[in-house]
Amino acid sequence: MNLALQNVAVYAGGNLSRSSVAGLARLNGQLGPVKAASLRVASRISNTLRAGFPVAHVDSFADCPLIALSVPDRIILGCIEELERSTLNWQGRVLIIGDTPRDSSVCAGLAARGAQVATFNIVAGMAVMEGATTAIREFRRLLLPRSARVVRLASGGKPLLFAGLTLASFTAHLAAAASDCLRTAGIEPGQARGMVHNLMAEALRAYTKAGRKAVDSDYGEPAWNSIRQQHAALSRTQPDLANYFAAAAAASAQLAGVEPQSLSPVPFTAQASSLGVAVGSL
Repeated sequence: MNLALQNVAVYAGGNLSRSSVAGLARLNGQLGPVKAASLRVASRISNTLRAGFPVAHVDSFADCPLIALSVPDRIILGCIEELERSTLNWQGRVLIIGDTPRDSSVCAGLAARGAQVATFNIVAGMAVMEGATTAIREFRRLLLPRSARVVRLASGGKPLLFAGLTLASFTAHLAAAASDCLRTAGIEPGQARGMVHNLMAEALRAYTKAGRKAVDSDYGEPAWNSIRQQHAALSRTQPDLANYFAAAAAASAQLAGVEPQSLSPVPFTAQASSLGVAVGSL
């Protein structure tokens, strides 16, 4: 099925300014019908995109070989059900779902009727996609610039993608914990942040160059003696950080393939955590 100009339909909702669909470089000029919760909202979205025209029903997508769905996750299942109830012929039609933690299996019913389904998320400037090869190819050909970097996930890889992103986000918590330790040692806040920044940047450079070899640290008895001494000092001064320190040391040892040694947990007090996170919420 060849895709022609103004034959891309968009079903959108939520905050459009945060939508990856709205940021597609080649959407303007390709867009036809726009569907939303109401005709008024669809009109506003069309005006914001400066392309397309509002429609009241998804049946108006009939002439569109590609449909882009970008709605909040709390309503996505209802939108998919609406597409399933439509009179659209799904044989060979491409459905792209943007900004979703779900994978293309959420549209198994449409796929069974011939739809080519894929999902995409923009991560660190790259389009991360999974789903049908045809859908990915057509989406890339029609709506992405030639210079776009596309990463394709393995089947079932979407939850692992978001687990990795969550782990990466812990970097800021680790930096805050390290900085708090240095400040407690008497180092000025600005100097502490600078030291942590340089240390973490050096570690990231080492990982980028050497991969997993960079995390193969020495976890022999001398190292654990030092870790126990550091943990004891934190237990006396910052109990919340002591437990974070113990958990981080154990997790790091396991990643390096070493059985971690036990560090005595410190009772958590009702005082605010230095990390700004309630332990019970993790």
